[in-house]
Order: sequence, then structure tokens, then C-alpha cells
Amino acid sequence: MNRKKIVCLVWAICIISFVTGCQKKEEKPKQTVAQPAYDTVAIHAGKTDVYLDEARYYAYTAQATYETYYLSEGKELDWNSQMLSGVTMQKGIKSMVLDDICYRECIYALAKEYNVTLSDSDKSEIENSVDTFFSQTNQRLLKKINITKKRLIFVFEKKKIAERIEEIMKASNKVSPESVYENWKKGNTVTAEKQWKMIDFKEPIFTLKDVKETLGSDS
Repeated sequence: MNRKKIVCLVWAICIISFVTGCQKKEEKPKQTVAQPAYDTVAIHAGKTDVYLDEARYYAYTAQATYETYYLSEGKELDWNSQMLSGVTMQKGIKSMVLDDICYRECIYALAKEYNVTLSDSDKSEIENSVDTFFSQTNQRLLKKINITKKRLIFVFEKKKIAERIEEIMKASNKVSPESVYENWKKGNTVTAEKQWKMIDFKEPIFTLKDVKETLGSDS
């Protein structure tokens, strides 16, 4: 499936809900506190840092999307199965998600050049979408993503701005967003940190068992 199909399916699966004295005292070892996901860089997309919570949002919604698609066909997805390119499904889909993230960052960076901002109405709509996401999305998916409302609003705003810029580019017929991204890739290096590499799809979000249990409870 291409980028546009993935985006469409992501919103479809997001509303699916399945069954979330004198003696010296011995010093205590210092506890290390894990850095929060919004302060942890997962991807260096050229000069732009993409943080772990945002990277997990796109990676795990992609996982849920593909699992939902396979379940609609009556089967479960084996993430270790081989794609036509010879890599595993997990590696192939993560590669597509990484490319999609970089594409979005490339286009979003042109916001000032294209004078694209969000109106109060846009922001209100996005906040409602985020509220809906948190209230209706599968609990396993929410747990995997582990993102705050404030951060998800930021992610959605970036996505909306990038989409607006795409629309302007296509309407002008002067330059395509795809060609802009191809030029961007020639002049920028993408580096995935270990946090990105540690994201895996071993634990399914949706399974046939969930579907059967849900159908059984409805009967």
C-alpha cells in the first residue's frame, strides 16, 4: 500500500476498540530516570530531530493499520514474513514509516516559505480529533504510543500544515512535493537512533482472538 492508502487506513483503525553511629552507612545506588519520550530523539531527519513519542505514533498506527487490513481478510499478519523485496514485513513497513516521517518534515519545513499557518478553527478541530483519538482508540495502541495530549496536538498540527503545503504545491503546478522531497534527500542525511530501532511489532495490537471475543460478546 502507498502513503496515501496508509494515511486513510490509520484513521479507520483509530476508532476501533478491542478488549488495557560509627559505622559508615552504605550509600544507596543512584537511580537513573529514563528520559521522557518527548525529550528523546529517535530520528535525525536532516537538521530536524524527531522525538520518540512522535515516531512511535506513526510506527504503531502503521502496525495497527496493517493488522486490521489482514484481519479484514480473516487472517493474522506474520511480521517475520518476507516481502517481495526480501526483507521482513516489520523491516519493510518501518522503512516506509521512516520515509513518510522524513517526507512530512521536509514539507512542513516550508511553512514560512508558503505562509501556511493554522486558524483558530483548525486548532479547535485538531484538538477535537485528539480527544476522539484518546477516547476511542484501542488501549493496546495507546499504551504502545504513550504520548501526551499536548504532544499529539503538536503532531497533528504539523501533519495538517504539511498537507496544506502539499495542496498549494499541487495547485500551482510549479513544483511537486515529491520532487521537493527527492531533492531534500540528496542534500540531507537521515539517522535512526537506537530508540527507533528498538520499536518492534512483536506484540500484536489486533488479533483474530480479539475479533472473535468481540463478536461473541455481541451475540
